[in-house]
Amino acid sequence: MNTRKDYSSKQKQWFRFIPSALFLAGCLFVVVSCGKEDTPSPNGSDKVVVMFGVDAGEGSLAVKVEGREIQSPAEVEKGKTVVFSAIHSKAWQVRYWKVNGVMIRSVKPEQEFIADKHLDIRVAFRPYSELLSEHE
Repeated sequence: MNTRKDYSSKQKQWFRFIPSALFLAGCLFVVVSCGKEDTPSPNGSDKVVVMFGVDAGEGSLAVKVEGREIQSPAEVEKGKTVVFSAIHSKAWQVRYWKVNGVMIRSVKPEQEFIADKHLDIRVAFRPYSELLSEHE
């Protein structure tokens, strides 16, 4: 038969176990959070992901890093210049560019961006006739 003293003794042993369990859980968290992605690559360069495409209209997008064409998505060394060339079909013009979902105020067919973070670049085209009707 368990007495009240036995029950109290078992309860104290249980409370002594809690700090040790919390300490072990904290150590496990630190070990798990130090994954491979946090370590620099062997050659000392970090990489970012560059994605790109056409949102609307008739045309395509050619992308080069150091004169070498890349396909979306691509890993690019951080700090490299990425050149985007919008190639529109006949009678189409660049409507807008978007960088990571934010529209920029440029309709130039060529844009350059420094790959200092992950990039998602989009271009859209519109018929040249729409451009003429806006100015009338």
